[in-house]
Amino acid sequence: MDSNKTRPSGTSLLLQAAAAFLILALGIVLYFKPHASTSNIDAPAPGKPPVEQTVPQPPKPSDTYDTADDTAPVVEILPAADDAQVIKAIGVTVAQLLDGSAAGLAQEAGANAIILDMKRDDGKLEWHSQEAAARNVGANSGAQSINARITAALEETGLYAIARVSAFRDHLIGFDKGCTVETLDGAMWADNDGIHWSSLSNHVIRTYIASCAVELTALGFDEIVMEHVTSPTCGDLALLTGGERFDAQLQMDFLAELQAAVSRTGAKLSLVMDAETFVRAEPLTALTAPMVNEYFDRVWLSEGDVSALEGAGISLGGAVTLTDALLPGGTSQAVLP
Repeated sequence: MDSNKTRPSGTSLLLQAAAAFLILALGIVLYFKPHASTSNIDAPAPGKPPVEQTVPQPPKPSDTYDTADDTAPVVEILPAADDAQVIKAIGVTVAQLLDGSAAGLAQEAGANAIILDMKRDDGKLEWHSQEAAARNVGANSGAQSINARITAALEETGLYAIARVSAFRDHLIGFDKGCTVETLDGAMWADNDGIHWSSLSNHVIRTYIASCAVELTALGFDEIVMEHVTSPTCGDLALLTGGERFDAQLQMDFLAELQAAVSRTGAKLSLVMDAETFVRAEPLTALTAPMVNEYFDRVWLSEGDVSALEGAGISLGGAVTLTDALLPGGTSQAVLP
């Protein structure tokens, strides 16, 4: 060890330590000063309200179908062939057709077709039928002049026109004791909504339904879409007599009569159905996939997955998803073969 090397004095050591402490403290202050302002969001100054942070919310789904195409509940099942016509239909009322607003609603929705509920579930008709059954139960709507007004209005729109017909779900005809679906004890049966159904076994009623379809084509409708073409499918079915529910010959007779009547007019005949009808372990009615393929031009699927129809052997040449096109403002898209 070099004995000549001098040691620092105690005062010098204290001064050095103080200087180091000051440098360290200054560095800490300079480091944290830029970050101090962010604390105002979490801890506002006394007497000032806290700063509210807005969290972006996802856009609410549109409940209207007449805006952009990507908001409309439309599903095209099959691509259109080169010579096929794609139609996008919007549901309108007869009142909207007659007051001239139907065409404007279709234009706003980008639709080239309209759908009208012409024979309703309650049995009421939106036109004046020449059939005695309609007169007997008071089903007709308005004076006979309404027919000419409907025809003129359809022509004026220039749109593809579809008429919806409720076949055997018909409260007026079904309320007639001689035409109704009955329970096991002979009483008039009604479904969950209190609506009576007319009987598939009654030839007069079958003729009436087919005649209604023909009259609608004469008014100017290009397509008749039928619903409830079987015995009842909703309600307490265990109370039904059951005879006609699974009578395949009876079902085919009606469909053949209906197709023969409509085919002579040149209009298309379509069916509204629920896919569940064909995937149930126990059938609801006598209607089968071969009947659908033979007697109808197209299927409008009311509920379920279209794959259920494929699995049941139903031809999908132009099948569409119905969504709520039969409701005013609702839309659907289809391919016309």
